[in-house]
Amino acid sequence: MGLRFVFGRSGTNQSDWIVNDIQEKLHKNNYRGRIFYIVPDQMTFQQEYKLFKDSEIKGSIRAQVMSFSRLAWRILQETGGSTRQFISSVGIQMMLKKIIEEKEGDWQVFERAVKKIGFLPQLEQLITEFKRHDVTPYLLREQREEINKYKHKTVGEISLVNKLADLTYIYEQLNLALEGKYIDGEDRLDLLIQQIEKSKEIKDAEIYLDGFHRFTPKELRVVEALMKHCKEMTIALTMEHPRDEQFSELDLFFQPKDTYYKIRQIAKENNFPITGIVELDIPEEERKKYPHFVHLEKHFDTRPSPAFAGNTPIEIAEAIHPRAEIEGVAQKILSLVREKNYRFRDIVIFIREPETYHDLLRAIFEDYHIPIFVDEKRTMLNHPLIELIRSALEVVDSNWRYDALFRMLKTGFIPQTDEKYPLTAEAIDELENYVLEYGIRSKDRWLSEDEWVFQRFYGFERQAQTDEQLEIQRKINKYRAQVVQVLAPFDKGIRSAKTIREFCETIYLFLEDIDAPKQLEKVRSYFEEEGENEQAREQEQVWEGVIQLFDELVEIAGNERMTLDVFRTSLDAGFETLEFAHVPPSIDHVIVGSIDRSRISGKKCAFLLGVNEGFWPLKPPADGLMNEQERELLASLGIELAESSRRKLLDDWFYMYLAFTAVKEYTWISYTLSDNEGNAKVPSQLVQRIQQLFPESEEPILLQDPDEEIDPERFISTPEKTRSALTVSLSRSMRGYPIHPVWHYVLNWYISKEPKTSTTRRVLQSIYYENTPKKLSKNIVAKVYPKEEPIRTSVSRLEMFYGCSYKHFAQYNLKLEERPIYKLDAPDIGQLFHEALKVITDWVNEEKKDFASLTKEDAQYYAEKSMEKLGPILNNQILHSSNRYRYIQRKLREIIARATFVLSEQARASDFSPVGIELGFGLPGSNLRPKQLQLPNGYSVLLRGRIDRVDKAHIEDQLYLRIIDYKSSSTDLNLLEVYYGIALQMLTYLDVVLAQSEQWLNIQAKPAGVLYFHVHNPLISKSTNLSVDKLEDEIFKRYSMKGLLLKDEKVVRKMDTTLNTGYSKIIPAAIKGNGDFYSNAKVASEEVFDILRNYIDELIVRAGIQMTTGDIELNPYAYKNRSACTFCPFDSVCQFDPALKDHNYRRLVDMDEKEILKKLQEGEDSR
Repeated sequence: MGLRFVFGRSGTNQSDWIVNDIQEKLHKNNYRGRIFYIVPDQMTFQQEYKLFKDSEIKGSIRAQVMSFSRLAWRILQETGGSTRQFISSVGIQMMLKKIIEEKEGDWQVFERAVKKIGFLPQLEQLITEFKRHDVTPYLLREQREEINKYKHKTVGEISLVNKLADLTYIYEQLNLALEGKYIDGEDRLDLLIQQIEKSKEIKDAEIYLDGFHRFTPKELRVVEALMKHCKEMTIALTMEHPRDEQFSELDLFFQPKDTYYKIRQIAKENNFPITGIVELDIPEEERKKYPHFVHLEKHFDTRPSPAFAGNTPIEIAEAIHPRAEIEGVAQKILSLVREKNYRFRDIVIFIREPETYHDLLRAIFEDYHIPIFVDEKRTMLNHPLIELIRSALEVVDSNWRYDALFRMLKTGFIPQTDEKYPLTAEAIDELENYVLEYGIRSKDRWLSEDEWVFQRFYGFERQAQTDEQLEIQRKINKYRAQVVQVLAPFDKGIRSAKTIREFCETIYLFLEDIDAPKQLEKVRSYFEEEGENEQAREQEQVWEGVIQLFDELVEIAGNERMTLDVFRTSLDAGFETLEFAHVPPSIDHVIVGSIDRSRISGKKCAFLLGVNEGFWPLKPPADGLMNEQERELLASLGIELAESSRRKLLDDWFYMYLAFTAVKEYTWISYTLSDNEGNAKVPSQLVQRIQQLFPESEEPILLQDPDEEIDPERFISTPEKTRSALTVSLSRSMRGYPIHPVWHYVLNWYISKEPKTSTTRRVLQSIYYENTPKKLSKNIVAKVYPKEEPIRTSVSRLEMFYGCSYKHFAQYNLKLEERPIYKLDAPDIGQLFHEALKVITDWVNEEKKDFASLTKEDAQYYAEKSMEKLGPILNNQILHSSNRYRYIQRKLREIIARATFVLSEQARASDFSPVGIELGFGLPGSNLRPKQLQLPNGYSVLLRGRIDRVDKAHIEDQLYLRIIDYKSSSTDLNLLEVYYGIALQMLTYLDVVLAQSEQWLNIQAKPAGVLYFHVHNPLISKSTNLSVDKLEDEIFKRYSMKGLLLKDEKVVRKMDTTLNTGYSKIIPAAIKGNGDFYSNAKVASEEVFDILRNYIDELIVRAGIQMTTGDIELNPYAYKNRSACTFCPFDSVCQFDPALKDHNYRRLVDMDEKEILKKLQEGEDSR
């Protein structure tokens, strides 16, 4: 009976000594009591594997490797003390929440804090800390009374007294709630302490404690209880045998030394003799083999640092960002395995920022085919089952909001109950498209008895539903029915639930209804077949975790009434605590661990990542519910809690020592110059320290992206990763940069090894790919544009062709469409204005009224009437969908009323009168024929369209016609745009009506002009107050039309009968006293109009020829600050990029109108 200590600094392998000692006892096969090998939780698998990999030990009941928690479970199973239900941190938080809500009276300190998110987890952590350090409510009350005796209390002492009052109350109530019914992790150790004396297994047992640097007060009491009843105890500590009981808190081995003296005192108090001291040292042969390691281990904390003479297998690397760092690590690991004959299992990676490195390590190491095991529990929060529950509750709480509902559907758990129209992933996408297009945003729309209608809005006159649309409508409603079938009962159950029990039961029944367990089983089978055993095990763990969480919530607070919002918050807190527990999936893998948590030994190569200031050593986290000053005050009164920030920082230096001396053969130390967001970082002081200890070591390696061409050999690793680096280098070469010769050898290797149909060949060929569309073949042109039929087109389509040929091809030939979204765009408003003014004109004519006689009241009446008719038709009743859109509808009605009244005022001042409203040409039922032009290659172009308004006037027996187009934005006729073909509309319309005027109006007409009328509600801004009349006059001026008029004084005066001299308020004309026009008047002679009309025909013919020869050139125009690419929906298809060599805008050369007309008269076109 006695206590043994095993001492040894880093590298002396105390764990191996203990394993060998246990194995020797097992080999003797003389049963003399059990052997318990107690290690930290994260060390159990590793040590169990070490202990039983001896070929002579087939298995053992006598020797057991376990943690304190596992030991507690084992002893309580034996002694019968495990009848109380275990409660997790979520259960504790639920109890704390209940205690806080039930408290009568005011809080001393926590009045506001209790309502804040994150308070409960912090409170639970603090109470766990109290329990861990044997701090009872009685002790807290005692200390509070002690401080209250002070005659002169500081502000900090007063604050602590009040805080202790709140904490004491909560702590006492929690103990009362737990008493006799529940047990948490810390209480389990209390129970273990009580039950150890009853255990027969502990009597005559030999106990080994390994991997601990420090014990909590409660763990020390467990050690003491074991000491009293076991036969022999062996404790391994990483340090030299201490000779002096006095040691500084700055001592590198402060933690293990403090632990040693505490255990020695406990042994002395319990008359448990120290029967042996084992001092381990690095074997002599290893000292000679690894002198650099001996130097590092001995002088890690020595100042000043003695220099080591000679090269060392220690490499320092700096990386531009974490990805480049991990790429460099993966490349080095492959090099060690291939060239130095290491195994993956010989390698360990230490990290300090799991949120930065874990996902990157998994992704990049998979690319390099390096097996890894991350020694860190991973949250279940991102598992589809958890997301299903969270989003389903959010669906109910948010009244079936779109984003929550489709997050739930995309988890893949909703069953497919319709054989003809199953709810597949593609079906969910179709349903999502419909919901987005039709603005389905609430539960009422989903549960409505009315069938959802699918009918695209193509204009106010095209309202018929096609057979194709009816079929889509049928599918959408079948998909919807499957969703409602599952969600409607769940929604009803959740809304009727009032207690936690009812909420949990509803969710459980929902999961059973959709066969969630069976679906998880299918996923598990799939992963097992794919060899993904780790992911396969996760499916079972997540189901067990969810059910255990529900059981715990119901057991602890099942009858507590709670709102859905609060229940969701509580459940989310519970889900955040659920973690996957993994064991290594293979024997040969690289292990990734954190410095302070992982207990990894027996490795040969270590990679220390992210060795940056603030992380190596780690900056202590911010204060929790108790700050440093309060902790120090309690410590002075005899209540020791967890270490202070200062102590944690000093202790972290010890973990640095363990990490840097974890292996003897090869150490890699790397740091980053920036984080993933590009924020600058600096290397840790430890990097400089290593450089001081080993001044002759090589300069730091710079880890950059492959396009930097620094040390290219390291990017030659696996075929896939090397291919990526080769592609980058060859791309640089294409841009004229030098390329390292090694890449030519690599390229030759791929050419000789890879078949022509391989992915590698396609990737390498992509380097020489030019994003230049090829002309359509004759066969395709013949299918797209059959010669027997004319090319049916419109003015807007031709304008798009001249704006960018490829955009025209994508929209009209490929028929690509943007995903329709339920919103009101500018084109929709423009359509509404056009249709409103048309129906108002029709009503005025039907009522035998004169448009010029309309009053403001009439305009208001007709505007309201038009919105009543057109509002429900526009974009699936979008103007009636919300208060916001109702407000927009009111504003649109005001604009239409104002525009109607202004048009009537303009009509009163004009001798031109409408002869055609929404006048179609080439359309079914229209008065005018299409404009048809024959092409030289045998094709013909047939142009169709609709003209907003045509006005006529008879002047001296001559008929004059003008075109008016309603626009929702300010527009003018720019001859430069006409010249380049991107503004053909007005002059084409003018040509159509003039060419057919004799057949249509029985008289040949002449052009009067083309005008744009801006439909809007102008904002008047003046520095002085205006009278009502002047304000109306200003508004009227803002409606002045823009465009191009015939240079004829009589015609212009007919358009504005109020114009004598000066500028017109209606049209873009200004007349001098002698009858001439001002130079800035927008007028042109009849000859110019004829030239423009002929040029429009030339443009139409040219466009037709280019279309029928398969021209789909990527040639977007650019003019000043505008281009064809602005708001283009096809940019992701064409991939046009001005930065590329072959991608250039077709820039329009700026010219004045005289120069343009001169070019047209001389027959020069825009090519």
